[in-house]
Amino acid sequence: MRSKLIVLSIFVVVSIFPMTAVSGWFGSPSDYDECILKNMKGVTSDLAAKLVRRSCIEKFPKKERHTIELSDQILKKIDGKAGIRQYGDFEGQIFNGNENWTITSLTIRIVDNTTRNHRDYKTAVTQAGYVSSPLPPLSKGSFKIKPYDIPEDRSWFILNGRGYKN
Repeated sequence: MRSKLIVLSIFVVVSIFPMTAVSGWFGSPSDYDECILKNMKGVTSDLAAKLVRRSCIEKFPKKERHTIELSDQILKKIDGKAGIRQYGDFEGQIFNGNENWTITSLTIRIVDNTTRNHRDYKTAVTQAGYVSSPLPPLSKGSFKIKPYDIPEDRSWFILNGRGYKN
């Protein structure tokens, strides 16, 4: 009789807790990336994707990384093209050729080739396809500057930057 009562109690407990709740204990994501990968499967709308992303951010908030000034050796491995785009913005597409550095911001120097005057602009760098994600190693990204004035005959280069080692 006592063993039947124990079996019945176990049955009731298992019936009350749906397997979906228990499944969260096994194989749940351990970080933001796993959360995105697991929960984006089957998502077909932008709204659903935004909700999944928001949920994963809340579950795994970003840890603020301490950035440092990038050395010339690191900066030499960042390459790209830039020019005037829509609405007068100066936009660039860049590639982070570093194997273990994430780039968070750059200072771009735009030089007037006629007068040799220049102006420096600090800008965030974002990974291609993302709104506010820093540029990870060996990936493409972009930057955008709203310059005061852009000379007709100009050149540009990366003056310095900030980032962190992965």
